Amino acid sequence: MDKDKLQAQIKAVNNLANKYSDNLTSHTASEIYHKIFCDMQKGDVASKYTIALMYEDGSTHTGQNLTQSYRLFQSAAHKGHRGAQYMYGNMHEEDKDYVNAVYWWEKAAKQGCFVSQAKVAKAYYFGIGVKKDKEQAMYWYSQSTKPNSGLSDKTLEHDNLALIKYNEELIETVKGLLKDKRELIETNTKLMEGKLK
Repeated sequence: MDKDKLQAQIKAVNNLANKYSDNLTSHTASEIYHKIFCDMQKGDVASKYTIALMYEDGSTHTGQNLTQSYRLFQSAAHKGHRGAQYMYGNMHEEDKDYVNAVYWWEKAAKQGCFVSQAKVAKAYYFGIGVKKDKEQAMYWYSQSTKPNSGLSDKTLEHDNLALIKYNEELIETVKGLLKDKRELIETNTKLMEGKLK
């Protein structure tokens, strides 16, 4: 299981569990899960997001069910949950549906999701799922680096963890591009040397 997803899942479960009890020691994990599941069935968006994470990662209580995870992320995303919008965008990205991926990331980005803002900036910069637009890319990049006032510390911590992971992936992509460019330069240099001799 991905460390960031696990941390996000644990925090989401703990946040919801805290909503139900001041003393967690009196509740077992099964009781907490049952309460979250019941709230999800009543339409609680945060509970849908939490259960979707659990289905995606295959928690002890849910097992892995990507179809159910997709359905719950979709439902919570349509109801405005920014974490679900981000995850739903990622699911579209995995399906190579970049137009819808950017659409959902932009919805989350407008609610202050750092990592969505960075992904939208990248999409506009490279023209992935949207028309290339350097001004939009710079706007979203600048938004992703601003302090997001009004967001809770836990929300900021979750976004920072996700942004760190995203930046690590971006750095690896850039390293790969630089390696390819170096190899191309070396090949061109060898060709030029061969032609000049």
